[in-house]
Amino acid sequence: MSDFAIVSKVIRGRRAIFPKSYTPQEIEVETIKDILDSARWAPTHKRMEPWRFVVFRGEGRQKLSDFMAEDYKNTAVSFSEARQKQLSANPLLANAVIAIIVHINPDSGLPEWEEYAATACAVQNMWLTASSLGIGAYWSTPGIIQRMGALIDMEPEQKCIGLFYMGIPEGEVLQEGTRKPVEDFTKWVE
Repeated sequence: MSDFAIVSKVIRGRRAIFPKSYTPQEIEVETIKDILDSARWAPTHKRMEPWRFVVFRGEGRQKLSDFMAEDYKNTAVSFSEARQKQLSANPLLANAVIAIIVHINPDSGLPEWEEYAATACAVQNMWLTASSLGIGAYWSTPGIIQRMGALIDMEPEQKCIGLFYMGIPEGEVLQEGTRKPVEDFTKWVE
């Protein structure tokens, strides 16, 4: 199989796999490090490498779960006990949850959006790596991410932009992905 065929297969096979589909099987720390190592190879203007990650494993998942439950209770416009349980259950269903943080360097001269884009590329690298290893993953952006500084140490120029859940999926068959044809979103100027 050519490199293109392998990469294309991994890209087209990547899916959001939610925590409710994960088994209790552990993901080895070395495997998580391999996934994080893939992140650092994302494109980054001026090699700023604006991505930062905080990994919640073991008891750390309980701390995240408790924080999410309390945060929801304190900030929900329309409180739902069922929603609170669901939010706080997700970290415990995952084997690891990674807080995705972007570090904006005000002295870089770069537009802020480029740092977000680079961090998103880093997460895509993580997701593709996880997928290729048979690990389910899901990038969640709950409102709590705006308040993650209350749980983890973050510098003033850092913002949490999501939680990346990972776990070994229960033997489910994933639906085939669908996308619009290239012609629907591409114009050519020749």
